[in-house]
Amino acid sequence: MYSLKDKLQEIQVLDENLEIHVKLAIIYQIENQDLLINLAYDERTPIKSFVLMKIEDEEILKDIYLNEESDYVKQAALTNIHDNEFLYEQFKNTDNHKDKTSLIMQIDDEDILVDTVLNDWTEGYRHIQIRSRPVRRYPNAYFIKMSAIRNIKLESSFIKIAKEIDTKHRFGLDGGDISEISAYAVNHIGDNQEVLKDIALNAKFYTSRLEATKRITDENVLFDIAMNDMSVSVTQMAMLCIDDEELLRETIFQCPHTSHAIKRIENQSILLDIIKGDCPDFYRSDACRKISDEKDLKDIFLNDSNIDVRRQAISNYHLRDKAFLADVAFNDPDPYIQQSAVSNYNLSDETILKEIALNDSEGIVCRAAVEKIENINILEDIIYRIDDAYACWKILGKENFTNQRILEEFGLSSQEKDVREVCARKITNKEILEEIALNDESEYVRSEAIENPNFTDQDLLKSLALNDESESVRRQSLRKITDNDFLCEIFYNGDKSVRSSACRGIIDENVLKYIVENERDEYIQRIACWRIEDVEFLKWAVGYYGDYLAMDICSRIDDEEFLAETLMKSNDGNLRYRACTNPNLNDENAFSYALQNDSNEAIRKISSRNLKRLSGVKLKIMFVDNTNMLLSAMAEGIFEKMCGNEAKVYSSGIVAKNGDKPSKVAVDVCKSHSIDISNHEATYFKDTNIEDMDCVFTFNETQREKIRIYYPELEIHKISNFCRHPNISCPQGDDFKAYDDCFDELCNILKKAMEPLRLGS
Repeated sequence: MYSLKDKLQEIQVLDENLEIHVKLAIIYQIENQDLLINLAYDERTPIKSFVLMKIEDEEILKDIYLNEESDYVKQAALTNIHDNEFLYEQFKNTDNHKDKTSLIMQIDDEDILVDTVLNDWTEGYRHIQIRSRPVRRYPNAYFIKMSAIRNIKLESSFIKIAKEIDTKHRFGLDGGDISEISAYAVNHIGDNQEVLKDIALNAKFYTSRLEATKRITDENVLFDIAMNDMSVSVTQMAMLCIDDEELLRETIFQCPHTSHAIKRIENQSILLDIIKGDCPDFYRSDACRKISDEKDLKDIFLNDSNIDVRRQAISNYHLRDKAFLADVAFNDPDPYIQQSAVSNYNLSDETILKEIALNDSEGIVCRAAVEKIENINILEDIIYRIDDAYACWKILGKENFTNQRILEEFGLSSQEKDVREVCARKITNKEILEEIALNDESEYVRSEAIENPNFTDQDLLKSLALNDESESVRRQSLRKITDNDFLCEIFYNGDKSVRSSACRGIIDENVLKYIVENERDEYIQRIACWRIEDVEFLKWAVGYYGDYLAMDICSRIDDEEFLAETLMKSNDGNLRYRACTNPNLNDENAFSYALQNDSNEAIRKISSRNLKRLSGVKLKIMFVDNTNMLLSAMAEGIFEKMCGNEAKVYSSGIVAKNGDKPSKVAVDVCKSHSIDISNHEATYFKDTNIEDMDCVFTFNETQREKIRIYYPELEIHKISNFCRHPNISCPQGDDFKAYDDCFDELCNILKKAMEPLRLGS
């Protein structure tokens, strides 16, 4: 029976003239289950999914689930169904990925969940692929299995999965890696060492053994794993976890994969045993990098028979005898040994380096010497006396080399394109630049001459833009032309290859607006938009155009009210993201609304971060690499100095061993830049407060995905992607200069990271 209140609620819900948000509020107030059931079956009922969420009768919900066509309604019906047998039966009978995932997420029967993870139920449609990509309507096994394992609560279930999962469970379609499933299982097992030992020694799949090995504390067990496991990854992980250097020494002499063991050893006598022992040469070379006694390094260099070991010894920055280094650089019969001696950080006397450069007959030694010389008088003296083109190019390209007579001579007469190119970049004489732009046989050299800020002849630029045979030269000429009418003529009448370059030079906003409104090429539209300053026009263009053009505009517009409205009201997730990340938006109400209501997880995370910043709360930033002994440790020190009091900075490692100290060379390099990381101790990422971070940066994609398995809610970025910067190369085991170069590279990338994080402003 319906009460008067129930009847009124039914009328209001079915009223076509009532706003949806009003109907939703009424549905939330309905308590009569019969009314809710009737509304669920009534075709006129709007937002039926919200009605189903309030129904308690599972039989009704099952009936609706089986007969409903709408995915949204079926998902809502599932919310209150807890019959595991029904859910599993539907799971087995459907091939729809979305349905399968939703069903398994509702199941809480541990046996069913374990069976879903371990059994290969993809075989029936494994063959259905298009260019190795699955047909969308078929289940994506990886996501379904991950959904199943995330519902598991019992440790015994995780142990079973960790021990039994095998390569036969590799997935037929795609979506992820079985390694992530096994890693998830092991990392949800407690710290019982006997259980972990059993998994590390006996699990079928290598990732289960790998993850268990990380957590084992008995070094004898780790030694056993290092000696006997068939997987290189597992043996290397065992070595990383062993602190006893005598045990590590034994692994080096008995195990074929020992590079990780050498990284753990600091004892000089053990390292010398390795170098002088019966080990592969590349392991002896690795050990030589860590020798710190100058006498030992000389002995190795003079007596070892392997060239790579000798090169490591002579380039080791602990070898400080400059006379010895110079003698090797001059007199050793092997040019690669000479090159290594020159590259030693301690050979810095530029007079000696000059003689070494002039003494070289092979080229590579000369190049190494020239790279280290900064004295301009020495460089001007030797450039005419060396034959190696690369060495000449290095000299001419040095920032402090500005001798115009030499630059002009080499720019006009050198046989090497690269040499002429670097000269064209630095010459200041307009007539010489014009001669190069007109006559050089290389289009790259001509382009460099035109790009040179001293090349300003507008008539010649126009002639080159119209007549040069090279497209790149014509484009470069157009970028420097200031005649708006000429650029417009080229834009409307020129060939397609140069229209975009002409557009870049047009300054007449009316012309640019016309291009935006009428041009079919979106790339050219975007170029025109970047030149327009009329905010009202740009706001109109955001509403009229979609895709990349609108996103470009939203990234640069400075109208905070417009940005806030876009963030709160736009249906385009990309536009909302661009508005949210625009540095001109500082509206707390807009960020609060996005945090509570936006469907895009990235926007919610960025909004949360911006709200903290605006309220004066320090952002928490963490850098994560593998061992937390080098890149992440240096990044923490550098970023902490850059940010001052604006952020709290942390670091950790994916396979870090708690308490490990950073590389000595890394400490020395940071100290030379007034940053102290000597007290840093490595920390395993799961032993930190990583879940509290506002932003986590990794140094490669593997590290990023690893963290995402355990903390999917975190904002995690590969830092090179976040800052649009090339990957950073790790200098592990290299000399002081390599570490110093890495420090400079980290500084550059971290400066770029401050802008999107809105730090340092």
